[in-house]
Amino acid sequence: MQNGKVEVKINNGITEIIFFHEKSNSLPGELLREIADKFNEL
Repeated sequence: MQNGKVEVKINNGITEIIFFHEKSNSLPGELLREIADKFNEL
């Protein structure tokens, strides 16, 4: 994926899904799918 990332952090039973794209008001479909996949993995 270019210029974007998705991270999952779990600490003390609290899960954070952190996502970033350099165009802060733009989330390409690929990034949105990756975010959805991370939710489904939990």
